[in-house]
Amino acid sequence: MWHGIAAHFYWRQVVLIVAVIVVVPIVLLPLYQQRASEIIGSQGEVFVSTTLGSTREALYDEDFTFVIQYVQRVLKNTDQILQVILKSNDGRVVRIDAEHWSLATEEEFADLPIVQDRTLLYRSEDRSSSAFTYASQVLITTFHWGDIYIDIDGSAYQRLIRNFWTGYAVVSITLLLGSMGFLWLSARPVVRQLAELQTVAGEIGEGRFAHADESGIGEIAGLAHALNSMTDSLQDKTEQVHQLARVVRETNEAFMLFDATGNSLFANEAMTKLLDRSENRLMNEDIWGILDQLSLEPAQLDAVRQGIASPKGLTW
Repeated sequence: MWHGIAAHFYWRQVVLIVAVIVVVPIVLLPLYQQRASEIIGSQGEVFVSTTLGSTREALYDEDFTFVIQYVQRVLKNTDQILQVILKSNDGRVVRIDAEHWSLATEEEFADLPIVQDRTLLYRSEDRSSSAFTYASQVLITTFHWGDIYIDIDGSAYQRLIRNFWTGYAVVSITLLLGSMGFLWLSARPVVRQLAELQTVAGEIGEGRFAHADESGIGEIAGLAHALNSMTDSLQDKTEQVHQLARVVRETNEAFMLFDATGNSLFANEAMTKLLDRSENRLMNEDIWGILDQLSLEPAQLDAVRQGIASPKGLTW
């Protein structure tokens, strides 16, 4: 799209923005996952709190019929809770879902983690269809009756993560396209002004003394002013050279210009009349051939030789 200095900065800005977009999820995703897990854990905490509040006395009396009926009634109205497992300290395990319940031994659920602290939240995809299990100690006053495990549907967690990626994708695309558009619009006047300076410099190089617009941005305006000053100075000196050239061409004094190798570069009209030769015939003529035609004295030729060898000493 662009070349030169604009592309140099434009694509580096794009790379920087892309790098930021890549780094952001690495930093934010773990925090978002932790927050999503806390939301899932809060569901388990509320369920355990309400369930134990209503069944603590029945558990103490080992009235599992009441506990099972109460839990099943709650599960039928709670889609997020898939099943409840109650494990007593004496090794009895009751598994309850919305439609069924069963008694089991502790060995059948040996993979259940021990709740060292009051609560525990962990992924449990390997054991059931749920994504998380919320575990809590069952305390009856100060007596530790056992533990309760709540299998929670992970769809809410997955939905939260999908929402994160969807929002992140929308924000990232918007940021990238918006930044690219902003950089493009910001760089356009700079590119245009630099292109105008390049055009003016090319015209000056071809001998046309153009002037640049000095209403540019920052340093570009200063560069345009310096270029215009150089143009004015060059134009003045060129006019002086042209005036000097007219004088040399029109003077009655014979004048001829040679290069460092002694070949002629220019001869004015007086010189062509003196040598009775056209200017074209005198071009690239050797200096010594020209001097031979002028019938100079030997001393004068020696002075010319010495002057060519050491121009500062030439007095002839």
